[in-house]
Amino acid sequence: MRSQLSKDGWLFLLICCMHIARFNYSTKLFGVELLDFFNTDDITSHEVIFWDLDETMKKLQKQMILIKDRIGSESDASKASEGFRKHLLFRNEQFNSFFNKKGLIIMPLTNYSWSNDESMRDVLANMGLGFLVDKSIKLKPLKGNKVKAVASFDAFEGLLGRSPDCFRYTHVLQSKIGIPVLTTLNNDYVVGVMMNVDKGAVLLIPPFNSPDDIFRAYGKEVVLSCINRFNMDRLSQARSVDFTFPDWVGEISIGNESTFSGDLNDKLAELCSLKDSIQTIESELNDLGYYKRLICTDGSDLETTVKKTLEFMGFNTLSVSTNRADLLFEIGNTRVVFEVKGVGGSAAERHASQLEKWVNEEHDDNLGLPKGILLVNTFKNLPISERTEPSFPNQMLNFSEKRDHCLMTGYDLLQLLSLFMKGEKSKEQIAELLISTVGILKIN
Repeated sequence: MRSQLSKDGWLFLLICCMHIARFNYSTKLFGVELLDFFNTDDITSHEVIFWDLDETMKKLQKQMILIKDRIGSESDASKASEGFRKHLLFRNEQFNSFFNKKGLIIMPLTNYSWSNDESMRDVLANMGLGFLVDKSIKLKPLKGNKVKAVASFDAFEGLLGRSPDCFRYTHVLQSKIGIPVLTTLNNDYVVGVMMNVDKGAVLLIPPFNSPDDIFRAYGKEVVLSCINRFNMDRLSQARSVDFTFPDWVGEISIGNESTFSGDLNDKLAELCSLKDSIQTIESELNDLGYYKRLICTDGSDLETTVKKTLEFMGFNTLSVSTNRADLLFEIGNTRVVFEVKGVGGSAAERHASQLEKWVNEEHDDNLGLPKGILLVNTFKNLPISERTEPSFPNQMLNFSEKRDHCLMTGYDLLQLLSLFMKGEKSKEQIAELLISTVGILKIN
């Protein structure tokens, strides 16, 4: 069993039962294997890799600057770009294979100084690791060294029991991502989290606090045991999720299994019936909700809703001969022309004038003039309770009443529809009300 300690407190290991390696560290304590991100070192033969991503990306930034400064021609630039692209593709394939083999990468939870650099974010994205600097991962600067293990991941309890101050966090998570592993002592913040990637995972935890002292006081076996147990627990949970019984096992019944199976089937049937009922109710609510457009829309949307409302109540649509009037209906035995408007304030006399123009254009030598109804969705942007001003000002009433116009709002039509649906007003009663009204419509 051998161990390696990096210069900033990160532990890297390579032990017989669990192959652990490290990326991009030149310090060589205890002779532990070092992998170089920038060459073709194979990571897929390892189970766990400690990776100080910050160190790698900073080095990458420097290399890119050096390459840019040294490039003397476009052909050189093209070759360098192609070489870099191929290396990212190689690392992408490596990471995909590593995670597919249920590998674990352990990284420091910190706010990376280069995380807002688009080129660096693209590098990670090209390796399939863009999620590591995703904008959904929100961090808050906060320093401390008192942490505890989450109950479902207690592998760190032995280490924390021996050395309660073994971690030193500089940031805490503010967004809910992954599976919490370590929290602050009072459970206020998550400081360690595991994110599943394919069949593998990435574990973000704080750096070790004074690791040399931890080793001297407790021995490296305590840390090795912690890492080993965490990975074993993780793999065990993954195996329990992935395990599938062969079909013939279902032929064997133990205990009250048959009773439970029967109860489950009954409950599933009830659930299926309940889901059907819920879907039916939701559909009915959606259908009813559609008509509320009468009180909040304008233009063609409002016209279409008025048309469907009148048709729902049983009135027939007639063809508009001039193709100008908004709607022409047969209500009772009377032809009715509708002028439909949606406005932010009250109706205006020009709306009544427009209606009268359509009425005259729909004159028929045999049938005479149709009834004119001006339907205005007034104060369309206000809640109904706040529509306290008159919808039809006095100055337009004289004009409309002389011409037998019926003046109504979108809310009036919605109320009539509601009464019709509840059986409190019939189609004939609504027709009589609309045809007989001269001036402002009053609903009893």
